[in-house]
Amino acid sequence: TTATPRPSSVEPGQRPTLWVVGVGGITLDALLPLVQEGRLPFFAEILEQGAHARLTSYAPRRTGALWTSLVTGKLPYRHGVLDDVIFRAGLLSPEATLRLAPVGVDFTHWGMLGSPTTRVDAGSTGVLPAWQILHRLGLRCGLIGWPLTDPVMEEASFAFSDRFFDGQFGRSSAQPKELSERGTLFRPQASEVGGGLDEISPVNRSALVQDQWRESLTGFLLDQERNVEALFLYLPGLEAVSSAYFSAYDAVQFGGSQDPETQEAAAQFISYYEHLDRSLEELIGRARDSTVVAIVSAYGFEAQGGWGRLLGKVREEDSWRGTASNSPDGLLLLSGRGIQPGAFPAPAELTDVLPTLLYSLGLPIARDLDGRVLTAAFGSGFLARQPLTFVPSYETLAEIEIDEPPELVPTAPPE
Repeated sequence: TTATPRPSSVEPGQRPTLWVVGVGGITLDALLPLVQEGRLPFFAEILEQGAHARLTSYAPRRTGALWTSLVTGKLPYRHGVLDDVIFRAGLLSPEATLRLAPVGVDFTHWGMLGSPTTRVDAGSTGVLPAWQILHRLGLRCGLIGWPLTDPVMEEASFAFSDRFFDGQFGRSSAQPKELSERGTLFRPQASEVGGGLDEISPVNRSALVQDQWRESLTGFLLDQERNVEALFLYLPGLEAVSSAYFSAYDAVQFGGSQDPETQEAAAQFISYYEHLDRSLEELIGRARDSTVVAIVSAYGFEAQGGWGRLLGKVREEDSWRGTASNSPDGLLLLSGRGIQPGAFPAPAELTDVLPTLLYSLGLPIARDLDGRVLTAAFGSGFLARQPLTFVPSYETLAEIEIDEPPELVPTAPPE
């Protein structure tokens, strides 16, 4: 028999707000030891009062492809972003392109014969990311620096694309348009940023500038646009620091290295995690009690091994570098309404993030998503009050006026 459709149990007026903070390169392999040492009190609180999961990522690492899978709930071959660039393949046909080139034996250098490339952007995917789905459901969204958001979604309450923070201040990079010039005013000077060390490395200083720019702009926009119901903020700083110093941290933390320079490099790495702990505590402290907070990363970092470690011996600084080429596990931290304190749902994948966030908001799950709801992250009482419901797809949702959210017709899960 056909199951009787059941309505969502959360009315629009009762729905919590959602804050999603993407942190490039954050990993439990560094986070948990630093929490245990008492260095990261805010993260310790999130781990204790919320849920956390390792997110199985997909190798080889392609930044755009992995972050797109995280926010669309679909695998790369379905959302269409397979690499960070699109290759022109004029030898095959005048208009031919390759969305993915062979990775072996440095093919992109000799096999493409110098063909030009185009950087992937928001138009490179053929499916809806989380913010477009939520907008079409009637939620006001704000985006700051999230990967592949240029050109920005014009319907957003506010939006600054990833390319805006790369110095591309064109009309496609900010919404509303008049905010573009004002957004540049929030970029701190390198001399204005500080950290937990007496001497900050150039890598850390540059990372602090990028993160603090986004954080201060976010605070300003939240003050101006108080009714934003879904915020997506991306902080890239830790990724650059992890790339520079993760192997040094690994050598000191797990290998017991006593080399002074390696210890100093590890201290730079730890210092950035401590900065992140303080800045996220301040930012998330602005959220309302009804806010569901998700801190996510599409992949982590690990120490160099094999040839990378051997080549690093040529120059001392290279031996400190971390690698994400094989896409180590990413991370999902959840806190807020309905989340089970201390829960550790496993296994989990990148594509599980979107359906889990939709469920936390009381929304149906699209059957054409590749991921699933991480029900182990939620308390039994919430699960009982909020049954899983489904719709065939969100891809067919039409553009709407923000004050007229569409009526969803969810279906019950199959018996």
